[in-house]
Amino acid sequence: MKIWILDDPSGNGCIEGFLANDPQLKLATYRRTSEQNATLGLSADDAKHDDAIQECEEPTENPPEDSVGKDEVLTFKVQCSNCNAPSETNMKLVDIPHFKQVVIMATVCSVCGHRDSEVKSGGGISPKGRLYRLKLTHPTDLSRDVLVSETAAIRLHELDVESMGGTLGGRFTTLEGLFLAIRDQLIGANPFITGDSITAEEKQGQLAKTIEELQKIAEGKRLNILFELRDPAGNSYLQNLYAPEPDPEMEVIDYERTDEENDELGLKDMHV
Repeated sequence: MKIWILDDPSGNGCIEGFLANDPQLKLATYRRTSEQNATLGLSADDAKHDDAIQECEEPTENPPEDSVGKDEVLTFKVQCSNCNAPSETNMKLVDIPHFKQVVIMATVCSVCGHRDSEVKSGGGISPKGRLYRLKLTHPTDLSRDVLVSETAAIRLHELDVESMGGTLGGRFTTLEGLFLAIRDQLIGANPFITGDSITAEEKQGQLAKTIEELQKIAEGKRLNILFELRDPAGNSYLQNLYAPEPDPEMEVIDYERTDEENDELGLKDMHV
């Protein structure tokens, strides 16, 4: 009997198991050697690394609020979420036309190359929730800017795709980028659904079809799709291409939050 071994120092390798506890598979984790760390670009002098981490953890005095310019980019030290090496995050306040101010943060690790970005609302929770309904009728709709807050949920009716609030995190992108992000998230959670070992039955499955349809929508090959963006905090945004005039293909609804949504936002526990 032949034994096939996959040794991946990065920890990103994976072999599909046909059972929850596949008796033919054995998984073992180990601490990387210095040579493996050097190959991955993670090796550094311990003293310098410790000093850098200590420097990263030291609190810095924030500048007065009135000294932060509108177009100023703030930089602060963090640790990379991927390799734990010292890194820097850039933060900038951005005014979205016909909406409100948001905070955009971006991190690029110079050690492992990991990139991360996050968008947060610059204000508080709006008095009402907001629901956007857009009918995608032309490929230009894919270039619309969209802000998905950390409390927002999306729905694509024709694909029967729906995300829970906070699933996508905070991001500021285009509709095309959003659809590709949803596709990548589905593939990331199910890495073998697009591999060369996928069976004909799996290829015809609902998940594989959904990933394929998301790709077609992002490329503008499938239109007449109803897209919904629902945010109980009212901090999400979908660009109106006809602003300040009403958009004939988009409906914007401000609604009263349900008790469940108020509870999830922590508003029922506030006493002011």
